[in-house]
Amino acid sequence: MKKILMGLVGLVLVAVIGVVAFLYFNLNGLIKQGIEEFAPRYTKTDVSLGSASVSIFSGEGGLSDLVIGNPQGYKSAEAFSLGDINVAVDTASITTDTIIIKSLDIVAPAVTYEPGGKAGSNLQQLVKNLQQSSKSSPGKQEAGESTGGEKKVIIDRLTIRDGKVAVVTPLSKEPLTADLPKIELTDVGRKQGGTSSAEVLKQVIEKVTASASKVAQVSLDDLKDKAGEMAKEKAGEAVGGLQEKAGEKLKGLFGN
Repeated sequence: MKKILMGLVGLVLVAVIGVVAFLYFNLNGLIKQGIEEFAPRYTKTDVSLGSASVSIFSGEGGLSDLVIGNPQGYKSAEAFSLGDINVAVDTASITTDTIIIKSLDIVAPAVTYEPGGKAGSNLQQLVKNLQQSSKSSPGKQEAGESTGGEKKVIIDRLTIRDGKVAVVTPLSKEPLTADLPKIELTDVGRKQGGTSSAEVLKQVIEKVTASASKVAQVSLDDLKDKAGEMAKEKAGEAVGGLQEKAGEKLKGLFGN
């Protein structure tokens, strides 16, 4: 009996070591695959991740080159290019129903704001897609609840910093660029005891959209003001030219 128990313990240890080894060597590939398969269901756009580097032991690491494509109907290729994302996960929570992310730091994201379309802009259309996807998810009960067997998420601190907004407008050949104000969210999903990944994505994009929209409006207003000033200058030059020509004609009629 003792030998049998020892054998069973040995098999369990081998299985555990095998699982840990599998996760250690495949975790980042699974993260990349999961994001690229999961996110498009909610954004209804192409989503790609360059690479992931997260330690299964410390729970710390990062993601690089996460790109969220533009919704249909907009000419720009992408809505978000998120550059580097630094993450710290509470490893004790990985095996529970609610994963706790201690910090999520998005560095130097590039946001494209393109006005137009039924929603008003590409970013607003993206938010609309997320809202529709969240409502139609099977097993959805209330805002913030996870679907089916999907794990919930709590984020203690989420920051977005050093970002840029590119405003695409027919008023300018090249996109207008401006700084994106720093965005910080704390205790995301904490009150609900955890929220879905889709809800987190929606909250983040809503915050970025609100900030980017303000920046874009200021940039567009400034461009319109400059265009108005240039139009006035051109009109003034045209009037001045006409007056000069009229003066020359009068001189010709009455002599020098």
